[in-house]
Amino acid sequence: MHCRIDNQQFVARQWKAITLAWKASELHHHPLYFEDAELERYGHTLGQFAQPFKSGAHFFANVAIAPYNMALEDPKDLRYTLGYYRPGSTAPRLIPAIPWSTKAALWQAGAIVGGWALIP
Repeated sequence: MHCRIDNQQFVARQWKAITLAWKASELHHHPLYFEDAELERYGHTLGQFAQPFKSGAHFFANVAIAPYNMALEDPKDLRYTLGYYRPGSTAPRLIPAIPWSTKAALWQAGAIVGGWALIP
């Protein structure tokens, strides 16, 4: 059903075609070993009471496995924000996978044994 005010033929707007070439930014940073991407990038929280405990546990767990993370991602490597969801888009809740590396596990074991050897 069409509701017209007059009997003229409908003429669509004559828009000019626009070509947009999006260029990714070349901003980069070094690895963020303590980043909580779910909270910091997407705003997924556990609520105002549970979130501080989760953030504290996340921090102290990352302190404990810092040698593993540093062997897994070299501190001199550069990271780009490409691959993350864009601001404003709906990001699903994700459980990040735990990456396995034998080299990183050996660095972690060496740090633990070396730490025990240093403490008298």
